[in-house]
Amino acid sequence: MARTSKSKAAKFNARTLTKLQAAIEKDPEIDLTANLPLRYSDRLNEMRQDVQTGK
Repeated sequence: MARTSKSKAAKFNARTLTKLQAAIEKDPEIDLTANLPLRYSDRLNEMRQDVQTGK
């Protein structure tokens, strides 16, 4: 299988998911929105736009 490089957005989501999973293990009733990175949606959209525009 060929190895593909991951975009910044994909890496950002993977890191975010890892942190959320750890938080859930600590407290299964945790408010996930309180554990998202600051400006999560804005940052993700910026990273996705960078890929689309070739930055």
